[in-house]
Amino acid sequence: MNKITDLHPLLIERAKELLTRCAIAKKDVLITETGRTNERQDFLHDKGRKTAGVPCRHNGVTYTIGSCSKHPLGLPVTWARGGESYHCYGLAFDFGIFLNGKYLTNADFDADKNGKAEYTEVGEIGESLGLEWGGRFPEKKCDPSHFQLTFGLSIKDLQAGKRITPEGKIA
Repeated sequence: MNKITDLHPLLIERAKELLTRCAIAKKDVLITETGRTNERQDFLHDKGRKTAGVPCRHNGVTYTIGSCSKHPLGLPVTWARGGESYHCYGLAFDFGIFLNGKYLTNADFDADKNGKAEYTEVGEIGESLGLEWGGRFPEKKCDPSHFQLTFGLSIKDLQAGKRITPEGKIA
């Protein structure tokens, strides 16, 4: 699972429109993750907890995996376990941005004014399409490379079996 077709049909439409609008705005954006199995979500949840995560940054210094005493395995990749992410229901995708040939990471959003500006511009484009942007999540769970379309359903609703029809109705 990591194709745009793994997403809900209405989210596919918005993801494609996001890419079109980003291209018009001269933003080099790529969708990097779409739907996930619970196993993939658990694998990502373990990163930074049981296996190497992503480099952390403190006071403007980036620490490689293993070099930070506070985060010896790096930062966690996600806070959600299998079944606890909108990715697991085809309602979320992640994206990456390239700027001057450099791939911007979430750490660039936190530490680099160009990174923050680029992610914010793409986030605002997504929001104009009705997507919820992870860059607006609370600080601890801030995820600037994430979009979701929840149709007003919580994770608990989805875990209880509620689904969205292809037309966008709750079933």
